Amino acid sequence: MAESKSDPPKDIHASRLKYLGTLVAAVAALVTALGAYFKPQDHSVNKASYEELSKVIKDLSDESDKNHDDIVALRGYVEGAVTRNSGPLPIVVQDAGSASASRDAGAQTAFVQLPPPRPVPSIRTGQRPPTPANFDSLVQQSKK
Repeated sequence: MAESKSDPPKDIHASRLKYLGTLVAAVAALVTALGAYFKPQDHSVNKASYEELSKVIKDLSDESDKNHDDIVALRGYVEGAVTRNSGPLPIVVQDAGSASASRDAGAQTAFVQLPPPRPVPSIRTGQRPPTPANFDSLVQQSKK
């Protein structure tokens, strides 16, 4: 007879206990994962931080709009001042070597016509930043 080469006999009970231990560990990990997934989360700290940052972003956006309005008003004022004074501007030319008692003594006056100002480009290139969404609505969207 030909002897077959086979593995030495194993303890069947030890092998089954090993598989049973692995199965118990896998089930425990699955239960833990499901518990963590379905556990209600406390969003109070996140909500407070989000609301504070939303308030700061809104204040910054409002301040940016106020600065924009101030710059537009300033540009309007400067354009109005330039158009009011668009005539020739007097320039007093005085000899640097003269030591006269009066500054206007011996000075010559010349008139210079300045070129018209170039049109001012728009300062607002985009839209106003959107306001942040409500925290509770974001939490509801994340659960969908």
